[in-house]
Amino acid sequence: SHILPFLILLPIMGIATIYIVESRVLIPQIARDLESEARLLAQLSSIQYNQWGSQLYYQYVLGRLRPNPEIQVMFLSPKGQILYTSEADELPLIGYYLQMEGLEEARSGQSVVYSEYTGLLLPYGEIEVLQPVLSDQGDLIGIIRMVYPNAAAGELFRLLRNLMLALWIVGLAAGAILALILAVNIGKPVMQVTRAIYVVAGGEHSQPLDEYGPQEVRNLVRAINYLVGRLNSLEQARRELL
Repeated sequence: SHILPFLILLPIMGIATIYIVESRVLIPQIARDLESEARLLAQLSSIQYNQWGSQLYYQYVLGRLRPNPEIQVMFLSPKGQILYTSEADELPLIGYYLQMEGLEEARSGQSVVYSEYTGLLLPYGEIEVLQPVLSDQGDLIGIIRMVYPNAAAGELFRLLRNLMLALWIVGLAAGAILALILAVNIGKPVMQVTRAIYVVAGGEHSQPLDEYGPQEVRNLVRAINYLVGRLNSLEQARRELL
């Protein structure tokens, strides 16, 4: 009875915590970091805009400003043509025009951030940033597309959930031990009170019980001791009268 509420509430709170941390903290923080890196890369590219379109320049920039190798980076022309990609399996796509949501906003000079989270059963957390690269005169030089893939987000989610699972197990073990201690502290004095009531009901004398345990149990023991004392006094008066 003491462990059951704890066993019900702890998993519910854990699932709610995972959802809040992943959807409201982790995904937005990754999106902000990715947007900051895209903005920094765009500022560097705007300074050296005359190198835009050079494969060696793209490799050099990514080697200097790409701290996380899991992030996918793609350089686009103002019309959305793929000029360079950091993923080797996407190199054959160079020269193709990218068609995707948010491209028109990026062409107009706006930074576009997309983040998607599907939930707890099938965690999906791909994050995408489109950052325009502008010259000093405000002309569009190109677009930088940075993607934090679902595989990296899934690995991060699994790590978080494993940590939460370990905390659940520790919490359940600690709760079980605490519930056992509480049950013993409550059950032992209650059993003494029960035995004292049966002794008095059988017409035998009962010694006062020791008052310990929770406050409610001590109040019960105090009431039983008062009852036993009154019954003993009445029995003594009856004998004296006889």
